Amino acid sequence: MLYKIIARRNQKKSTALATNVDFEKWGEYLPDGPVAMAFLDRIVEGAIILTIKGRSYRAHGPKEGERPA
Repeated sequence: MLYKIIARRNQKKSTALATNVDFEKWGEYLPDGPVAMAFLDRIVEGAIILTIKGRSYRAHGPKEGERPA
């Protein structure tokens, strides 16, 4: 289903995607490896890819006595 949406939007509309999975590992997460690769081909064609490195602030819970934001 997601592939069909991306295929229809390809070269026609902007699409934003955020992921914490490296492109090379998408085949491990999606049941059909060739479809995963076709999906990525559509996504990265003409894309601006931002890679943000650094520690995760979500990995740390609130300090004792603090409420989560």
